[in-house]
Amino acid sequence: TFNQPMNFNDHVRIDSSGRVAIGTTTVNTNSMLSVHKDTSAESQVRFTNSTTGAGGDNGFIVGIDINEAARIFNMENGPMRFGTNNTERLRIDSSGNVGISNTTPSSYNAAADNLVVGVTGDTGVTVASGSSSQGSLFFADGTSGSAVAEGYLIYVHSSNYMALGTANTERLRIDSSGRVGIGTTSPARLLHLQSSSGGGMFTIERTSATTSALVIAADSGQIKLFARDTNSGSTAVPLAFMRGGSDESMRIDSSGNVGIGTS
Repeated sequence: TFNQPMNFNDHVRIDSSGRVAIGTTTVNTNSMLSVHKDTSAESQVRFTNSTTGAGGDNGFIVGIDINEAARIFNMENGPMRFGTNNTERLRIDSSGNVGISNTTPSSYNAAADNLVVGVTGDTGVTVASGSSSQGSLFFADGTSGSAVAEGYLIYVHSSNYMALGTANTERLRIDSSGRVGIGTTSPARLLHLQSSSGGGMFTIERTSATTSALVIAADSGQIKLFARDTNSGSTAVPLAFMRGGSDESMRIDSSGNVGIGTS
């Protein structure tokens, strides 16, 4: 028991309050343990045991590196665990994958196991933004220009709309009334498709042994309706107008002949 300040050859000092300073004679009154290195070099504390070994590449270290960056390293081939209330909450496994409320993030799909949230029950991630700000999820393949957001999902709180983009361009918007716009940022109907060029704007296609496609296009001041073998094909197929379950009212055959009440 030491009731007076102790100084071990100026390497370790214990003051009267039990605070310990290593490598300095100045005891930090805000810390129970202060570790100092009197050069611009790594300053760290290392924890090892008989399994890890006691070498420079062993154990767990906490400190600063030669560039004064904080450093928390597990030098072993094992996870780092973080917890509260005597329960693990976050884990970084030996592959660098992160699990929040999940202890085996590397067990999930390798294309999306860098961050895994939750195990069982309801799980969610919330992006909280100001009432006049936006929440964003960006998909990047670079650090400059359009590469920082080639794909994105954005919610703009000031107007309460959601936008989805590809190739750094907005492609779809859901406005505050639930109207969906594809190719337009101002949808006027429940579903609004807009294009600055001609060609098909809406396609329904079935792919099977016998294929067929219905293409609707707005082109040069007119609306075009195509019934053909494929979306881009040129072979015509019959267009039938039905009522109820399977009752046919009218048909335009592949030759352009119209039948009403007959197929």
